[in-house]
Amino acid sequence: MNKKASIHQKFIGLYPATRLILIFFTYAIFLSACLDGKPDEIETESIPNPPTSSNEITPSPSGLSIIIAEGTIARYLVNEQLARQKLPNDAIGETTNVNGQLIFNIDGSLDPSRSTITVDLTSLKSDSSRRDGFIRENTLETDNFPTAKLVIKDFSGLPWPLPNSGESTFKLIGDMTLHGITTELIWDATAQFRDKMVIGSAKTNFTFATFNIEIPKVFIVLSVEDNIRLEIDFNASITGR
Repeated sequence: MNKKASIHQKFIGLYPATRLILIFFTYAIFLSACLDGKPDEIETESIPNPPTSSNEITPSPSGLSIIIAEGTIARYLVNEQLARQKLPNDAIGETTNVNGQLIFNIDGSLDPSRSTITVDLTSLKSDSSRRDGFIRENTLETDNFPTAKLVIKDFSGLPWPLPNSGESTFKLIGDMTLHGITTELIWDATAQFRDKMVIGSAKTNFTFATFNIEIPKVFIVLSVEDNIRLEIDFNASITGR
């Protein structure tokens, strides 16, 4: 028996497990030679940044703006007792001549130099033209003070970034100029956000003396409550700056 036949018989005679080990090591040596000694490159997947919530409005690098839109109404309400009525009722005057905006910086703070709301007082109308004329001429003196201006300085309770949907209740703090007097007022506000639009209302109240306004005295009016309530029902759009 020649040498090659002897080796072959010895290999055949090995236990199956031993033959399997030899085959494995032979394959490993062959594979290592094919790779030319280069180490395997391990592919790594980049971890994406966590996505911004779909319910948040992402501001531009310079912030964003809430712009007062058509359909916004400003009104006053004063409780009065008329001579010909048994019970007191609210005198209500309204105007749609309202314009302005709230300007937010990228960090969510307000820019008070540009966050203003202006109301045209000469266009206020109630259910009585006689009352309207008296208020323009004697109460608000609109020939000298035709507008009311609110400068929004700060807010509390409003989330940032602004939501793209849902309701928020918050407070607005601002300086209002009326009848030649400027004073700080706090407004209670509720807003409904939807698709970069915001619809809501803001309310505040003060006495006549706050803005040096005389309580109306007319023979058909028996009494007037010393409490003026202001309301703004607003429609607004949200845009980047």
